[in-house]
Amino acid sequence: MNFKILTSLMLTTVFIGCGGGRVMRVIPSEADAKVFLDNQYYGTGSVDIKFAEPSSAMIKVEKPGYLTWGPYLFENASNKNVTGRLDVKMEKDESLDASALSDVANKGFTQVVNKKLSEDRAWKVISSIVTSYFDEVETSDKSTGYLKTAWVAQPFNNGQIMIRTRVLIKGISGDNLAYQIKLSSERAETLPNQKIKVNDDEKFKSWDRVLRKYNELISEFQNRLK
Repeated sequence: MNFKILTSLMLTTVFIGCGGGRVMRVIPSEADAKVFLDNQYYGTGSVDIKFAEPSSAMIKVEKPGYLTWGPYLFENASNKNVTGRLDVKMEKDESLDASALSDVANKGFTQVVNKKLSEDRAWKVISSIVTSYFDEVETSDKSTGYLKTAWVAQPFNNGQIMIRTRVLIKGISGDNLAYQIKLSSERAETLPNQKIKVNDDEKFKSWDRVLRKYNELISEFQNRLK
């Protein structure tokens, strides 16, 4: 009985002899973690996985707020009756403590500008707010009211998780000067020792949280433009 490690995480496995079949006992460090076998839910907490002989299967363990453990390829090529024990130590997702839930992330909102502010003055306020949070503005066009920053990426858990953030602003035509403002927040997770690049769009998914350092960004737009 052996494991083919698909990541560099360390496994703690103990094999003992027994009679009557092949069983792998998976014991997560979090009692309510879910165990998956070949991407199908198998059980919660400590579970005994019974294998036919010979057999192979993918084992994965998940819990919200923790890094996904695995997947690992289990291969049972031995002709001996053995029992395996797999102790799974799960690691907390560090990005959660550095962020907060947001009801505006990735949705956008319309900000009507106070009539006392000219278009030039409003654009200066917008530019000032944006550049106080983002070092690089990718596109800026006052005539159309369009502004987009470059993605800013922040890694967590030794790079296994990456959060990227940017702001996008579009002018809205109408009787009043107004802008559509969107704060985009996305998350990607990979296996240990694999790299995530900020432009790996296919790896990122919308995240309903915003890093705390951007907490006041939306309120600044609302307070200084109204």
